[in-house]
Amino acid sequence: MTSDSTNFFGARDTFETGSGKAAIYRLSQLEKKGIARIDWLPFSIKVLLESALRNCDGRIVTVDDVEALANYNAKSPAQAGASRPSTIFALCRRLPALCIKSILNIWRRLCCCAKA
Repeated sequence: MTSDSTNFFGARDTFETGSGKAAIYRLSQLEKKGIARIDWLPFSIKVLLESALRNCDGRIVTVDDVEALANYNAKSPAQAGASRPSTIFALCRRLPALCIKSILNIWRRLCCCAKA
């Protein structure tokens, strides 16, 4: 689990399960802090954003990466940040395979747009 020192947005919360406590990262915290309108984001970006929050360590996945994804704009995807391969693969560590395919498609679009 992530320590409080890497809970940059205060999004980490816990809840009880039959097996003990589990962690959840609430996207609503980004909206409460005025960083982005989460309800406008496509589902695939929300999945990636939750993973970014969960893995934000200030080195591989930075606060800027999280904020860029939170402010994703389909009309200008190159501004979504996280175009470094190390960041994308760090975000994929705990995601189901179907989500990873969507993430890689987004990454390809980001890289292609960034080169143009």
